[in-house]
Amino acid sequence: MLFNAAIIGAVAGLLRENRGVPAVVDPVMVATSGAALLQPEAVAAVVAQLFPLAALVTPNLDETAVLLGRRPVDEAEMGVAASELARRFGVPFLLKGGHLRGDELVDLLALPDGRCERWVGARIAGVDTHGSGCTLSSAIAAQLALGRTLVEAIEEGRAYLRRGLERGVALRGRKFIAHLV
Repeated sequence: MLFNAAIIGAVAGLLRENRGVPAVVDPVMVATSGAALLQPEAVAAVVAQLFPLAALVTPNLDETAVLLGRRPVDEAEMGVAASELARRFGVPFLLKGGHLRGDELVDLLALPDGRCERWVGARIAGVDTHGSGCTLSSAIAAQLALGRTLVEAIEEGRAYLRRGLERGVALRGRKFIAHLV
């Protein structure tokens, strides 16, 4: 969550200086509550400065709405949106479908060349999933740093998140993601 254009510029500068680092850009723009998490000019800075440097961009559906002006409401619309974003920005996009309704969790990867990959999993009841999108993006980044391919990194990242959700930690009657080291 980089908040403003100055911070985004500093991060982009570090990424340009370290081109070998596979950056996963999770454009944390909108909270689950709907609150804006970036200053308005910061959205343009993320798009202009960070997206071109990304090995992968991982928006949730609300962030997809900010980028495209429309929010996907089902898997078919997610696929169209993911493909449009990958073509428009020239980098891979993984649309995280945790905010879709239903018992299935669908994540869709679109590559700039038009190829797509799909992952499906079942929801885990009773776990507060706040932060799960950020956890997934961070886990994917860690796997890329270990030399995994993009698809392998996404699969390993999803497996890591799943284990954390399944082994959630209970605090004050609520169950939260367990970050596994």
